[in-house]
Amino acid sequence: MSNDEDIDWVNTGVLALQGFLSREDEARIIPLCLRVSEIEGFDGGLNRGASRLHMTLASWKVTPQEVQLAQSQFASRFNDLAAITMPVSLFESRGNGGLACAIAPKPTEALLQWHAQVHAKVAWPFQPWREMDLPGSWWPHIGVCHIAESKEHLASEPLQKLREIEEITIERIGLVSYFGSMQVLGEVELRREATL
Repeated sequence: MSNDEDIDWVNTGVLALQGFLSREDEARIIPLCLRVSEIEGFDGGLNRGASRLHMTLASWKVTPQEVQLAQSQFASRFNDLAAITMPVSLFESRGNGGLACAIAPKPTEALLQWHAQVHAKVAWPFQPWREMDLPGSWWPHIGVCHIAESKEHLASEPLQKLREIEEITIERIGLVSYFGSMQVLGEVELRREATL
């Protein structure tokens, strides 16, 4: 597995496929995450420049030329992929002086097959950056936050509401680049058919 220290950020960046929540799910989940993000000691994607909550499906170390190639092929590769609705729970883990939370879909066989289908559709020759995004190693999750232990009590209400969420839908796939900052290069709306 690689990490940020392995990347020459001048000539190389990261390209990722990210699953984006349905607009209905964003409307009910993002306000809860924003309430948690106001707490001192919070750390999460929404305060590190991520424009939205997402589930990473694949990622690669790439050059600017490889990003252009991927961008030119992206939409045509996903125009027939179905959206997915899946059961979820709030994954909570203690460590690093606080509580880390993620929305975690159950890794059903159907979800794992859908993820493998996403990888088969791109089939880009770029060297994978994170093995944990590859079929067989992937842990589906949407990172929500890390809250300092001393401030957890301030997040009890929004976290309880996040625990009550039982299902989410991924209805869009985004092509995202990280060359110093996050940039959504394109989005594809998925067909609304599959329920996992």
